[in-house]
Amino acid sequence: MKTLIINGSPNKNGETVSMINYILSRYNGEYRQVDTYYANVSPCTDCRVCHSSDRCAIEDDMTEIYQYMIACDRLILASPLYFSQFTGSFLSLMSRIQLFCSQKYIRNIEINIKEKKGLVLLNGGGSTINTSGVEQTSRILMKELNVREYRTVCYIGTDKRPVLEDDNVVCNLDKAVSFFTEA
Repeated sequence: MKTLIINGSPNKNGETVSMINYILSRYNGEYRQVDTYYANVSPCTDCRVCHSSDRCAIEDDMTEIYQYMIACDRLILASPLYFSQFTGSFLSLMSRIQLFCSQKYIRNIEINIKEKKGLVLLNGGGSTINTSGVEQTSRILMKELNVREYRTVCYIGTDKRPVLEDDNVVCNLDKAVSFFTEA
């Protein structure tokens, strides 16, 4: 079982990483974690090379990440919320799946992206967070990466206490692990 984790947090020891580590401590599969703030991945530049080619014009770490996106069995999208949305570096990396969208919608080429299960792990502080935008973005990303079913665990309150100190969140993370690990 291969899992790709896209971590949109700049904080190597923050709440997003706590959520990821909680899942991984209860999961026995192979995984690859991409930390968007530290990966060598540029955003899509809309150069449109992918409109007529099966490759991206940008040569960076995304070339290898594409292969993992195609072949993995599970996908975790994890990010703190900035202005009620995924972080900028997360969205920047994910803009590169334009390659898949160009193949599918412009070139009408079937991409053999393995069907998978997914998790979305979100957290943020403050009381004015509205998750409707990030939920819509999650649905689109999961659809384009052939995730047939996914669960979301979202905790708003990191400005008051850490994620793993909230019993409700821990319970939801446990349910997410059960969902994620079943066949």
